[in-house]
Amino acid sequence: MMNPPAHTRLRALLMKAFSAKQIELLQGISQSVADELIDALPADEPFDLMSEFAVTMPIRIICRMMDLCVEDALMLGAEVGQVAESLEPAPLSADRLARANRAARNLEAFFKDVVAARRGKPGTDMISTLLSVNDEGETLSENEIISNGILLFAAGHETTSNAIGNALIALHRHSDQLDQLRARPELVPRAVSECLRYDSSAQIVQRVALEDTEIDGVTLPKGTFVLLSLGAANRDPAQFDEPDRLIIQRAQSTSRSIMFGAGFRYCLGARLAMLELESALGTILRRIPKLCLTNLESLQWHPRNTLRGVISLRGIR
Repeated sequence: MMNPPAHTRLRALLMKAFSAKQIELLQGISQSVADELIDALPADEPFDLMSEFAVTMPIRIICRMMDLCVEDALMLGAEVGQVAESLEPAPLSADRLARANRAARNLEAFFKDVVAARRGKPGTDMISTLLSVNDEGETLSENEIISNGILLFAAGHETTSNAIGNALIALHRHSDQLDQLRARPELVPRAVSECLRYDSSAQIVQRVALEDTEIDGVTLPKGTFVLLSLGAANRDPAQFDEPDRLIIQRAQSTSRSIMFGAGFRYCLGARLAMLELESALGTILRRIPKLCLTNLESLQWHPRNTLRGVISLRGIR
């Protein structure tokens, strides 16, 4: 009997680690963190929803998932930012490339130590789950656990925080849709899906053609490096009516974006991200019903192509 391809084996093992039951258990964590952060916002003075909520929330959730110290996570977040620069299509200078390489090595060393600690004393955290997952005798290697630990931390960091900020911006720029959502909070899951379509935090992904292929009459030889625009696909008029409008009650049969990819490349952490986004948006609507964003006309966006998000989002109750 032939062994399954390496990518098929790896995905099957990771899907066990990201089972629906395990992800749903994290819903309580997401809600708890969202409430804690809202409690900490000042009641009678301006605050920054990015630094004080959107950026902090995913970090705290990841810490609880992986049983990491928040202080370690903040340090790791800076390292992830350095590595993220290497994913940009534009070439890096020698200094920036060296910083990205150092950051990648630091992340690898940190998670190698975490894996060793969990082997000696396993718990209920995600790293322990990756160590214990088993599919008919197949297990994850140490390198696979380390690399996927880094991926989980990185993927759940900036993409989620930027998605929270982008959703708030989109809703506050479409007051009619925001009013609908305030009146009908049960629409939050559909609003999250539509906000991801309208202004996704992941804008560009990179792929390499594994064989000679042709797409829409264009020949791509094997080895061709391809940039795919998720942001453009999510505004495709052939797929969405009025694609440049935010419509939170868009027909569900045509509302799904490709923010999380598709097919084999569909993000394994998509359900977790949706839980976080629903908790974040729902909690803000419930706890700060009269939220006003004060810098909508003077937003500063991060100077990146792959990830889209703002540096600051000032608000007042």
